[in-house]
Amino acid sequence: MICETVITPISDTKTTPTQSQEDRLLNTSRLNWVLWHTDPDYRERQSQANKKWREAHPSEMKAHSTKWRKEHPDERKAIMKRYYLKHRAAHERWHAKLKLEVLYHYSNGTMKCASCGYTNPDALTIDHVKGGGGKHRREIHRSGSSFYVWLRHNGYPAGYQVLCANCQMIKMKSEYLRKYQ
Repeated sequence: MICETVITPISDTKTTPTQSQEDRLLNTSRLNWVLWHTDPDYRERQSQANKKWREAHPSEMKAHSTKWRKEHPDERKAIMKRYYLKHRAAHERWHAKLKLEVLYHYSNGTMKCASCGYTNPDALTIDHVKGGGGKHRREIHRSGSSFYVWLRHNGYPAGYQVLCANCQMIKMKSEYLRKYQ
């Protein structure tokens, strides 16, 4: 059995003098809800109109978003958590692909440690050839995936090499001992 709903356009509705503004707004909201869920053309027109308005009023959108985030910190945190959980697998794939891309570039296509030849990508890292990597990452406010993004965005600058975690630690310790002895 199909349920047919008769929808009266807003312009045809008559409001009585006793009907309050809130009642009219509620009736309009109900109508919009029904149209949104039953008429794909209405949904598309409304989406396009909303998109146009947002593009024409960026400062109002930013102010509204900022205000909402300040007023609803717990709700925002819950939304971000749901988003993260939903997209975690895709983000992990993206991160792994980016890391391989950077390692491939800085190892000249060999995907191995420049010092010992170790090849497991899970243990390979990017090393600043001249040292000072921690200081540099603090200056550019990047670490982990965002450092790989920075390297790619800046056209893979020179001065980096691929080392395994063990060689990286050995290098770091020897630099530390040289500096303080």
